[in-house]
Amino acid sequence: VGAAGTDDFGESFESWTKSWEASCRRADLTLQRIGPDTNQETDDKDQLKASLDKLSETNSPRPLWLVLIGHGTYARGTAKFNLRGPDISAATLGEWLRPFQRPLVVVNCASSSAPFINRLSGPNRVIVTATKSGYELNYARFGEYLSAAIADPSADLDKDQQTSLVEAFLLASRRVQDFYTQQARLATETALIDDNGD
Repeated sequence: VGAAGTDDFGESFESWTKSWEASCRRADLTLQRIGPDTNQETDDKDQLKASLDKLSETNSPRPLWLVLIGHGTYARGTAKFNLRGPDISAATLGEWLRPFQRPLVVVNCASSSAPFINRLSGPNRVIVTATKSGYELNYARFGEYLSAAIADPSADLDKDQQTSLVEAFLLASRRVQDFYTQQARLATETALIDDNGD
């Protein structure tokens, strides 16, 4: 969970986080949260690096999910996810994830998140971003709808009693479009998904 910037954004990000946490509990999955409520002495970037280093040593066949909830920036060709303390760039995260052999799912719910796809995609990986360009700089609502859809039975399109990431992605993307249509506003975000490393 990245730096909120304002109380309103902080409340939104906390709500999205609680949805992910509830989904993890229902699925009996281990969750490690890094962000505002972790009260660690090191900054968020160092905590994330230490956690990924430890996880890279585990040769598990189970997918590792990394969900980034917060704001993003894009300047001079560099996309970053905003953390408390130093931000993390797409290039740096790509380097940190290089040692992983296990399946990876990276969900970046931030604005300006699209460049993370080019830096992170590869075989045995699924990368989701809230935007299709680094220039989609406005607050991204995709994370709200995705966090709700991942546990929404109505997102189960093939009726196999579970909601896959692609099903949740499709429902969340539609709800984002519906939001902008109902508000009669120009859409400032278009989510992307890459699952074949191209």
